[in-house]
Order: sequence, then C-alpha cells, then structure tokens
Amino acid sequence: RDYIFHDPDNPWFVFTDYDLVYREDPYYSPIDEPRADGEAKTDGEGHLSLRLPADVSTDSVSQTFTIEVTLTDENNQEVSSRTEVIVHKGVFYIGLKPQSYVSQAGEPASLDILTLDSERKVAPNVPMTVSIYEREWVSVKEKDPEGEYYWRCEPEDTLVETLAARTDEDGEGSLTFVPAKSGNYRLVAEAIDASGNSIRSATYVWV
Repeated sequence: RDYIFHDPDNPWFVFTDYDLVYREDPYYSPIDEPRADGEAKTDGEGHLSLRLPADVSTDSVSQTFTIEVTLTDENNQEVSSRTEVIVHKGVFYIGLKPQSYVSQAGEPASLDILTLDSERKVAPNVPMTVSIYEREWVSVKEKDPEGEYYWRCEPEDTLVETLAARTDEDGEGSLTFVPAKSGNYRLVAEAIDASGNSIRSATYVWV
C-alpha cells in the first residue's frame, strides 16, 4: 500500500505529490494489493530465507510491503505471522513549504525546500528542478449509464516556468518566483538520485 513520508521535526513540509496519492479522487483510500505469493519449506533448523521483488519504479509513491507467512501443521491447524517493510522510491525525499500559502500577483512568492534521506537525516547538495503550473478546474457535464447527468471536475495545468534549485550542506534551500496573475499555482519539485530513481514532491500557492 502507499507509504507517505513525514518528518515530525518538520511537520509543515510536504514530502510527496498528493496528486499521485489521491489520483484526483477525493474518495481514494490506500488498499493492500497482492504483489507475490508462493510456497516454501523451512530447513532442518526451521529457517527459511525469502527474496522478494521490491521494484516500486512503476508505483506513484513509496510502498509499505506487508509480508505474511502461514503454515499448516499435521492437524490442519493454521498459524500465521506478518511483518512490514518500507520500500522507498529513492534514497532521499524532497520537502516543500511555501513561506506563505497566499500571495499577491506581481509580488515575490517564496518556497522553502528540505531534502532528507529515508532515515530522516540530512541529504545534502541535491539539485532539482521546480516546475510552476497554473491550475484551473474544468467542469464537464456527463451522462452515467442510467441516463442521469452529473458534473465532473478535472484539473488543467499550464506550465508557467521551470526553475533550478539546490539544497545546501544542511539539506536546506529556497526558491522565489513572481506570479504574473491571480490563480491557483502548483509547484512540482523533481530530482534524480544516484541510482537514477525519480523523486517528486508538490505543493500549492494561492495568488
């Protein structure tokens, strides 16, 4: 199921892109989806080692894997146990926090940036790009299978500009842009780690 990274020491920073998590569905809630299963036997000392596929490259965000093992004894009685492990999308996360969520057209709007590794320790000197989109909601009237009409709202993003940013030795950075007009702006930060994994976070500013 989806895993959302948080840092209790920096509660106002967002470390993911919630558009990927909620998939534009306000009623979305994470569910457990099967990854793999199989059968095996312990050795003479009761030990068994498992190698599990942990590729999350096609997942939108990091994942929590729940590993459950069930054995059946000679009396047909079942005993189960489980554990969890987090599989991270990359070796660090990008945290974003607007200095103010409400800004004014023609005035500078600033964004604080924080990069941490999966253990919530500083990830220094991370280069990234920050794409600034103007978001509009488009309402479309559609007909359901029963013939009833309803309104569906879809976001429409227009790229305004793309800026370069970089965190320092303390994993801290900032960025300033000047929105030309009022509206809802979506700020998307993207970086690549040393293993080639794509890492992304996003936040909003209302102008």
